[in-house]
Amino acid sequence: MATLNLGRIKPVFRDAYAGGTAYVVDDIVTFGDETFICILASTGNATSNATYWKKLAAKGTDGTDVGTTITTQGDILFRDGSGLQRLAKGTTLQTLKMNAGATAPEWATVAAASADYVLLQEAAFTNVASCSIDGQFTSDYDTYLIIGQGLNGHSADTDMSISFRQSNVEITAASYDVQMMRAYGGSTLNASAPSGVAAPYRHLYLGNNSVASKKVQNNAFAMWLFDPLLAGASTKHVSYTWTGVSHTGSGIGIYSWAGSGELQDGGTTPVAISGVTIKAASNMSANRFALYGLK
Repeated sequence: MATLNLGRIKPVFRDAYAGGTAYVVDDIVTFGDETFICILASTGNATSNATYWKKLAAKGTDGTDVGTTITTQGDILFRDGSGLQRLAKGTTLQTLKMNAGATAPEWATVAAASADYVLLQEAAFTNVASCSIDGQFTSDYDTYLIIGQGLNGHSADTDMSISFRQSNVEITAASYDVQMMRAYGGSTLNASAPSGVAAPYRHLYLGNNSVASKKVQNNAFAMWLFDPLLAGASTKHVSYTWTGVSHTGSGIGIYSWAGSGELQDGGTTPVAISGVTIKAASNMSANRFALYGLK
């Protein structure tokens, strides 16, 4: 019976080209960065000889190793006029935008909205005679809000009040006073100190207990300070407004206040404020005593 030679059924990969190896049709080899297929059997004929080899594939142009360009987690890769560039990661609250020439991205800090309240300091305390918020006023804010929640006296007939601080020290000198108007307990406007609370603590009087053997309980207030760092006759006044409510338990002795004024040095010149101190005739506690800045 006659034999019919069908040749190679499929190409055979022979690894890298070697000059001493005999190759037959449809052998595939690599040389350098290229791949070739044998088209005529031979030994010792290099892949550059087109009589014996046909090029199948060649390596293209190397790409950029971006791992050498962006090196830190969070980096961003972009192209400028000369090639790929790295934009280092931004910081907290920054957002990505185009530069002024619209040629490359850059980071920009997000400005706080004018109505944002920023918590600057807060405290919750138990069994203390006083607690201060101080050293938080800066040029970043013009207006501050101080709030107190859940203020409670630890004994009967507890008086509570707030005094101002100057240069991180509570003002106790009698020469400092507050020019103010106050309404409380349904009485007429009154600028005198409440019973048992001496100046200068009267600029925010949180209430005393007029009912024997009752503690001041669940006192709450909100106090606004406007430009507390400004002082002197040529500037805006260091002023505040406040409202609050307290009671002595069982719905007895409910009070409310509203007022405004400025801290003065005993004459007519407003003085700068560095903070406030909340005080009690006896120890007290609070769920929250906090300062917010408002831009």
